Amino acid sequence: MSAALLFVTPLFPILLALVVLSRPALSRWSALGLAPALVVLLSLDTGSGASYDWWLMGSELALDRVAQVFLGFTLLLWLSAALLARDEIHPERQPRFAVCFLLTMAGNLGAILAQDAVTFYLYFALMSFASYGLVIQRAQPASRYAGLVYLIGIVLGEVALFVGLVMLDHHAGGISFAAMDNTRLLPEATTLLLLGFGIKSGLLLLHVWMPLAYAAAPTAAAVVLAGAMVNTGVLGWMRFLPLGWETSEPWGRLFLVLGFMGAFYGVVMGLLQRNPRVILAYSSVSQMGLITALLGLGLMAPRHWPHLLTVVLIYAAHHALVKGALFMGLGILAGAAGKQRLWVLAGLWLVALAMAGAPLLSGAVAKLAYKEEAKAVLDLGLLLSLSALATALLMARLLDCLRHLPPTDRSLGPLSWCLLLIGLLVWPWLWSPARELMTQSLSVGHVLASLWPILVAALLYAGFMLMRRLRFQGVDLSLPPGDVLMGYEAVGRLLARVSRRLVDRMAQLAQAVSLAWRQLSVQGRQWLRVGAFEGVLLRWEVAWAVYVLLILLVLLTAVWI
Repeated sequence: MSAALLFVTPLFPILLALVVLSRPALSRWSALGLAPALVVLLSLDTGSGASYDWWLMGSELALDRVAQVFLGFTLLLWLSAALLARDEIHPERQPRFAVCFLLTMAGNLGAILAQDAVTFYLYFALMSFASYGLVIQRAQPASRYAGLVYLIGIVLGEVALFVGLVMLDHHAGGISFAAMDNTRLLPEATTLLLLGFGIKSGLLLLHVWMPLAYAAAPTAAAVVLAGAMVNTGVLGWMRFLPLGWETSEPWGRLFLVLGFMGAFYGVVMGLLQRNPRVILAYSSVSQMGLITALLGLGLMAPRHWPHLLTVVLIYAAHHALVKGALFMGLGILAGAAGKQRLWVLAGLWLVALAMAGAPLLSGAVAKLAYKEEAKAVLDLGLLLSLSALATALLMARLLDCLRHLPPTDRSLGPLSWCLLLIGLLVWPWLWSPARELMTQSLSVGHVLASLWPILVAALLYAGFMLMRRLRFQGVDLSLPPGDVLMGYEAVGRLLARVSRRLVDRMAQLAQAVSLAWRQLSVQGRQWLRVGAFEGVLLRWEVAWAVYVLLILLVLLTAVWI
């Protein structure tokens, strides 16, 4: 039974997408694609798994501890997004959106349950390429440009992943995750995995698609892009890096440095934005940077990985649900009016406080877990305190920029958002590791530690806005989304000019060589009188004489030997 359920979970959305192609009226029921996954989550025990020797070179699926947590918050996000899409997406575009939505859902679910490299890669690639259709759904110039940047990132990431996984599988001698255990870290493969999964998780300098895609995609698509799919990059690192059994100080420090650089860079760039969606994109860069740093600690201290793994799972669930709730709240706020708008604003403030780490919310649990376990490896107290302050500043910027949110005529029902908010508030009390930390976070010392970054950030932001009005009024301090993408485009244009000049030079050289060869050929024919020479050779008596001479030479050679 468990084998059938696990196998059907990622395939059912694909079958439903095929049904939608033939019966577009069913496009509003894309939430049904989650039914097998919900049954798996509620009925199967942790550790349940199955092998399928006849499928994808010996596919393996399982509901281990990591998959169980990821599947839990992923299901909630996809369900909320599916309900929201019923109101948000125009009926004419519903079938096209539903097909891309279901295929992306299938890839996401399959990557979570996969226990071998081939299955993981195929479902991961399906998720990545199908989500391109979600990004360009609005068919506007901005969405097409965002889709192009996203597609380039997908192609580069998938190529890097494919080569890296082939190298890793060859070295391990098998495609299953179990076969890769105790396999030494390959620098080349690790570099490719860092790049491939780094693009998906918004690693520093590889994050350029995030601000564009999050701003261009419909709200339902942004919820799963920012909440569910971005975490599959972290999941990939957790599956393929030697976490827990091999010490790799250089790689650990690299992940740690890149993570904290991304954490602060995302905040700085987010503070220079005005579009709330773009601010949330840079918030994702910051928060994913903190999770990347956790993986660095795991590479540096394998014996602490079991405890660090719990922190990664808590932080991933916290970030996924908070970010999904913020994006959904923005979409509902844009079409809300009157008293409903006040309720939505109150909900957004609550979720922003959760991201900032306010007491009694998931952010307090995640930040406390991070501090408690990180100090066993490195003393990161100052960096984590500054990160908490930076996150609170970015949330203050987000709430301030809600006035810049463009209104829409399409009103969205709050049911899906209420479902997500309930899940956000309840999940720390349902999972025993998070529940213990929540209880611990209610002590006076921890409450004060959670509150001071929020209060200081509020004062700093208020002071900044006051100074801006008094001294810098009218000065535009914002930057376009994509930041380093402008540099990449400049380098691309430079390389294009250089390549065009190189091609032109090569063409000129080839033309000169061809002309010189023609002239030399003409002169040679004239010098050798080729025409007359060929005429002599074509006479039968000359050809016969040459033939007899060759036979005599062969006979003499045979006698001599």
